[in-house]
Amino acid sequence: MTNSIYVLGHRGCRHDPYYENSLKAYDYALQECHGLETDIIRSKDGVLFCAHDTAYYDEVVYELARHLDQESVNLLGSRKLEDIDSKEAKAFKLKDGQSLSQLEQLFGQANTHQNKILNLELKGYNIADIFEEIEPSDRFEMIVTSFGHDQLLQMRRLYGDKFKLGALYALAEQSQEPMHPWAGHASQSFYQPFSMEHVQDDERLAMIDPDYFHLEKSLISDEVIAGILKVFPRAKISYWTLGEDSPSEKTEWLEQILSLKLIDYVYAVITDYPKETYAYLDSKGYAAKL
Repeated sequence: MTNSIYVLGHRGCRHDPYYENSLKAYDYALQECHGLETDIIRSKDGVLFCAHDTAYYDEVVYELARHLDQESVNLLGSRKLEDIDSKEAKAFKLKDGQSLSQLEQLFGQANTHQNKILNLELKGYNIADIFEEIEPSDRFEMIVTSFGHDQLLQMRRLYGDKFKLGALYALAEQSQEPMHPWAGHASQSFYQPFSMEHVQDDERLAMIDPDYFHLEKSLISDEVIAGILKVFPRAKISYWTLGEDSPSEKTEWLEQILSLKLIDYVYAVITDYPKETYAYLDSKGYAAKL
């Protein structure tokens, strides 16, 4: 193992002057760190867009409108992106005036670099099969993650080991609940909270055999890492956070990671502040080389 940690920009970058899940945010992350995480949604006609449309608070919220300008909010109405053709979706604007980004555009950006990492988080309940037309690239590493583990299982069944898959987990106390309640019987997805019993006994997780475990920062502990590796010894561990202060102001969660006895098994951190996080880890001798 190595103590070199990769830094991925959460939704590209989530602070001014960059708007999350935008081409400008992706370009910034690809320039300043090892890669990025983004969210993938499927339009009605099968085009893949990058936007955060679903949030899990005390209840599941469809929040695409939160990221759009008012004219686009009016056009969207009460619909979901999966109900809209790509021609119409391409007219939507983010709050900063940029168009909704498309996965094809992100691939184009990544191909201008070498050895970057793209973490694609699947949103929606009908998306795994679209990877039929996507091939792994020799220009960048692609990791597919989801809170909906049924989507990961479908991908494993469809594609075998063609894609690297990561089981994604939110807050340790997050409740088990339907992932897409508006889909009715079309989706049987339930969010599975993290627990060691789940890791040890969940048959679905065993069939997925995740290459990665992407854990929210509340799960930073040697016990969690050791428990995962006992069942999935080849898995790589990453930690993500949302809405944290810049490492130039606060570094507590990163200090927690650096204090781990099993830090050598931490593969990456996913952060709103990719440039500052890379600089902090590099100053401590723990950042993988750019």
